[in-house]
Amino acid sequence: MHTCRSFSDVQRRLDSILAVRPNVRVVSFDVFDTLVQRRCAPRVVQRATAAVLARAIGADDVDGLMSARKQALVALHSQALAAGLDADALLAPWCRAWVAAVAAKNPEKDRIAEAVIEAELRHEEWACFGNAPMLRLVRNLKDRGFRLIFASDMYLGRVAVRHLLNKCGFSDLFDAGYVSGDCCMLKGTGRLYSHILSEEGLGADEVIHIGDNPHADGEMARRLGITSVVIKDRAARQRLGALDYDSKKIIEDPAWGGVMASGFAAHLPYDTPTDYEVLGRSTLAPPLACFIHGLVERAVVTGVERVFFLAREGLLLKRMYEEIGKPLFGDALPEAVYLYGSRASTLLAAMDRFGVRELALTCYGEDDGFKKILGPVVRDDALLRKIANRCGVSDLDGSRSGNA
Repeated sequence: MHTCRSFSDVQRRLDSILAVRPNVRVVSFDVFDTLVQRRCAPRVVQRATAAVLARAIGADDVDGLMSARKQALVALHSQALAAGLDADALLAPWCRAWVAAVAAKNPEKDRIAEAVIEAELRHEEWACFGNAPMLRLVRNLKDRGFRLIFASDMYLGRVAVRHLLNKCGFSDLFDAGYVSGDCCMLKGTGRLYSHILSEEGLGADEVIHIGDNPHADGEMARRLGITSVVIKDRAARQRLGALDYDSKKIIEDPAWGGVMASGFAAHLPYDTPTDYEVLGRSTLAPPLACFIHGLVERAVVTGVERVFFLAREGLLLKRMYEEIGKPLFGDALPEAVYLYGSRASTLLAAMDRFGVRELALTCYGEDDGFKKILGPVVRDDALLRKIANRCGVSDLDGSRSGNA
């Protein structure tokens, strides 16, 4: 078993192995946390799916639904073990059993189950992104004529995992894929490796497997005679630890969602963002995203017909509202309308008194006259002139510099 200290070092280590192993024809890759990385912990994806289910059945106990999800998985694991297989399951039967357990009397339970399956796949797609150094490595090996396969201990199944890989930049790079959920055979027990060797018609000495888990990707492959390369990227491990902490913290403190939104929107580990992108993602995006999420939920719950966004900043908020709300609620999302209007026209409704701060908000330049300054909050011209006379101002339209 070989180890690498960073993803960037894998190419060099692999080349040194291949130099003395000319019989290697196939390179196998772990998927999650190796080829594909996440913007949030898996627990967050699963809770997001539970929230979709909660809305579908009119429940508000997401923690209870998560417990029911775990119980459904335990039952499926027991069935697999009774059949002589490993403790694993595929997403579709898992979600159907989950929905059946919490909504047994709901006549729409079959439709809801399919919607839950689609939601989980969609959430995984949102959460995942390609690992740039590994993408370069895979392309290099493909160009050199190696047969490439992926091997994953995952409940999503081969079709869904391949779809995620394609979305993350690995389109048309893998010749085959093997996922534990399809066959209830795990890398962690070694049985998936035996399955792969049998299906591919390979000897163990013809394969190199690369992954990040010392047991499943390293030791179990080695026991079957497969050369393995385990990646121990310190920065990636620290990042996974932070994501795991966030996923637990938000359960006890919902306000932590702002921190998670910042991390989700932050540039990827191998991006080189501009200063403006950093400002937008780290400073502006989190509070705006949290505000819009709350607005979307409130609009749906209260059942309003339209949500108006006032010019000019409202155009960006309207786009965010639609980008966030449409995937979640579809046609049930209240219509977003861009309302053309002056910010000054909202001042009176937004204040409960008029003082120095409010006066400053109405002043745009040195030539602002009395009427321009107070007009937005005093709409009656007769009352405005009365106030002006009391202050010794005779010319309502003149500049401040021209009035006593």
